[in-house]
Amino acid sequence: MSRAGNLQPSRVVGREREQTILSAHLAVALTGRGALVLLSGEAGIGKSALVRELAAAAEASGCRYLTGACYDGGATPYGPWIELSASVAGAGLPDWDPALLSHAASSDQVMTALRTFLLHLTEQAPLLLVLEDIHWADPESLQFLRIFARSLERLPIVLVATYRDDEPRGGGTLGHLVPHLVREAPAHRISLAPLTSDAVQALVVRYYDLPEADLTRLVSYVAGRSQGLPLYVLELLRALEEEQRLYQTASGWMLTDLERTIVPPLVRQVIDSRLARLGPDARRLLELAAVIGQDVPLLLWRRIAALPSEQFDDIVERAMDAHVLEEALPNLTLRFSHALVRDALYAGMSLPQRQRLHRRVAEALAMDADTDPEPVAHHFRQALDPRAVEWFMRAGSRVEQVAWLTAASHFGMALDMMGGGTVDSAQRGWLIIRRARLLRVAEPRTALAMLETALALAEDAADAVLHAYIIFLRGQTRSLAGEIPAGITDLQTSVAALARLPPADTARVDAFELQGVFPSRAEIEGQLAAVLAAVGRIHEALARSQAIIEREDDLPGRAWWARAIALALAGRVNEARDAYATARDVALRVSDLSSVVIMYLYQLSNIEVPYGADNLVERSRIAGEGEAVWRRLGPAHGDVSPRIARLPILLIEGDWAAARELALSGIRQGDASSERDLISATVLAQLALAQGDVADAWGIVHAHLPSGPQSIPGHMDFSHSLSLIRVAVRSCLEQGDLPAARAWLEAHDRWLDWSGAVLGQADGQSAWASYYLAIGDIAQARRHATLALKLASEPRQPLALLEAQRQLGRIETQAGRISDARLHLEAALALASACAAPYERALTLLSLAETELRAGSVDAASPLLEEARAAVLALGAAPASARADALAARLDDQASITARIAPAGLSPREVEVLQLIANGRNNREIAEALFLSVRTVERHITNLYAKIGAEGRADAIAFARRHALV
Repeated sequence: MSRAGNLQPSRVVGREREQTILSAHLAVALTGRGALVLLSGEAGIGKSALVRELAAAAEASGCRYLTGACYDGGATPYGPWIELSASVAGAGLPDWDPALLSHAASSDQVMTALRTFLLHLTEQAPLLLVLEDIHWADPESLQFLRIFARSLERLPIVLVATYRDDEPRGGGTLGHLVPHLVREAPAHRISLAPLTSDAVQALVVRYYDLPEADLTRLVSYVAGRSQGLPLYVLELLRALEEEQRLYQTASGWMLTDLERTIVPPLVRQVIDSRLARLGPDARRLLELAAVIGQDVPLLLWRRIAALPSEQFDDIVERAMDAHVLEEALPNLTLRFSHALVRDALYAGMSLPQRQRLHRRVAEALAMDADTDPEPVAHHFRQALDPRAVEWFMRAGSRVEQVAWLTAASHFGMALDMMGGGTVDSAQRGWLIIRRARLLRVAEPRTALAMLETALALAEDAADAVLHAYIIFLRGQTRSLAGEIPAGITDLQTSVAALARLPPADTARVDAFELQGVFPSRAEIEGQLAAVLAAVGRIHEALARSQAIIEREDDLPGRAWWARAIALALAGRVNEARDAYATARDVALRVSDLSSVVIMYLYQLSNIEVPYGADNLVERSRIAGEGEAVWRRLGPAHGDVSPRIARLPILLIEGDWAAARELALSGIRQGDASSERDLISATVLAQLALAQGDVADAWGIVHAHLPSGPQSIPGHMDFSHSLSLIRVAVRSCLEQGDLPAARAWLEAHDRWLDWSGAVLGQADGQSAWASYYLAIGDIAQARRHATLALKLASEPRQPLALLEAQRQLGRIETQAGRISDARLHLEAALALASACAAPYERALTLLSLAETELRAGSVDAASPLLEEARAAVLALGAAPASARADALAARLDDQASITARIAPAGLSPREVEVLQLIANGRNNREIAEALFLSVRTVERHITNLYAKIGAEGRADAIAFARRHALV
């Protein structure tokens, strides 16, 4: 009996190590800890066979097995994920809408739906998810894979992604993605190597009981010709059987003379040999199928073939018997048994023949009213048919809201197909700006270059509307690329141009706004106001945003956002909170969740932290709501955890390890002008300085303020630039570079004077106080710290108040005014506790310990220092730790001196009590001065009286004077 039909690649050999690894991951997943496995190798190496073995084991263990594939010739956004999810729809499982892609408002909605669906499935059983051939995947599918993989260690899911490592496209998006997956998921890589000779022999022995000599010959032949590629091995054995070179007799299997057998060395020739036995009619029909794709919808294939039903069915049946085709999901779909089979058929046709068939496929697909435009566009493009332009535009429009990069690619294909010639300049210009708009965040430089091309086309076409929109988009893109002054100029130009359009052009703009093709004029002007606000042009932003709000019937979201930013800088806190709430409501109404999360981040960093740090409930509410919206977005924000919504308060609360990790991820995924990147950079700089990483802190300062103290306001984000200037001031003071510190302080003043901002004034005065304290000018230091206290009181800024009180405490300590110093430092300590700010508390405790040491109260200083020291060590705050160590050494020296001079065996604390008695203090006053209870003071007095032989205060005072203790 022939074994040819039983040579199934699912029966793997020589993969014991790989099977052990996969089985281990499956076993661990059953306990709730999943993994991502990247399974790579060249075409025909046995990836699918290994996956089928794993799938059988998974299903036997109670896992649910789902698979989705990627295909050459057009990557549908989220294609493998949607195929994977759709395969279980209608089986009593969580709801899944396969049509979501066509009506989703954004990519965020698609990704969130996919994630929710998969998580619901895990509530029923562990999952084995297989994504096949991700080297052909669309960017959105890879993005979702990257984010979803990071959570697998907490889920009962094994996700296996297979890809060709010899596929040319693997060096593109996937090639860049794999290192990230390995580092971040972490992913477990399995790269399949060719089978060894021993493995080939094991495969041969499994199917053929040959005499020893024939077995040796056959293994040598097959291993040599196949180069260990499992598909080649199986196809060579199948060909030998079908040509009767390897055949079965009553006494067993026999092998003829292999030297006389002409077996092609390449798999294409093996496949051609099999196809030839099906006949020329079958080959022509299979060539049509190869043009359709790896998966072949049966009804489409039949319709295009236009063959009699009996002839068509006969050829299909023979092709399936020959294992050229196999059934695939969904129903009424066939699939080539291996991609190489399809490749061989496709490559065997001449270019004109392929083009004719592609045109026929495209025309057939285009006849369906609900057809996916992407494959139609692909086939028309392969046919070099100009109709591809229209279909690529349809494909881009279909996914424009949910898959920016895919849509941009479709528009790019349409532009390529347009060529030059007689194509209308305006039509080409509109298409270019639609593509540039989609690339403005991911590739701003590319988008800017494209816009210059579009601008020339607009001028050639004398299209004023197109010209105005190009200038707007260039201004927006320049702002994103960090060219803010040029961006503002463009935005101003576009607003003016749109305002002076003649009636006919205004009607066109009205139509565009109604269709939602481009932002409304109110949103364009609101964008300008928002940029003006962000760079500190407060009065202009307020005036422009107010004019928009008063003019428009509908709530203009961008204008309210601009107003919120400007009001926060102006210190109008309650108005700013109301403006943020309005802006968020508008964005939520149109499901613009991406803007909502950034608004929450803005509010947290520019309102709740500076103006409401001691309102723990409110700051936590804003952070929590922002994080909740971020979670609703799912993986739409790349690799950044939703916890980044809490980043500004994590720094305050002392969770520095989490803050650093989130900030680093925010910088990696952001652009230089995004709020996420700016907040992340500022937090990293502050952390670096607090932990002694001075070079890292300066690296961030110079990256954002490359001109140093000479940096000009209006060219970058205002509030975060001020924060970085203050980082520079602190660093200079800590390094003793007083001239540089003064230069940065003067820059801080210039920026505030230029803007008229309230936010930052109190912090600036405290920084000046630090400078004058460093140069020993107590009077000037006190003047600036007192002004900082006043500025931080109205509008109230708890952290700035804390800093001002601490500065005054340090100043009065140096001036010897210990009581005043204590009052200021106690106020600072109370604020640190109210703000739940452990680092600020530790710094204040250090200052208070220094004050007590200055007062000679070693016993009072020691517990303060001990608490502060423990806190800064836990935070890794190296400079503060060094300061604590130095203070501890001084305390030890003081204690030693006190021990040497204290008469009658008095303890240091008893000496302090005696000194206060000699200064005329009563018991309650002594208790307040030493932070002790009255009862404890009474106990110290009893003890010291016994030691010095005193019967009352008069004797004690005389003793103190006699021994020069006062």
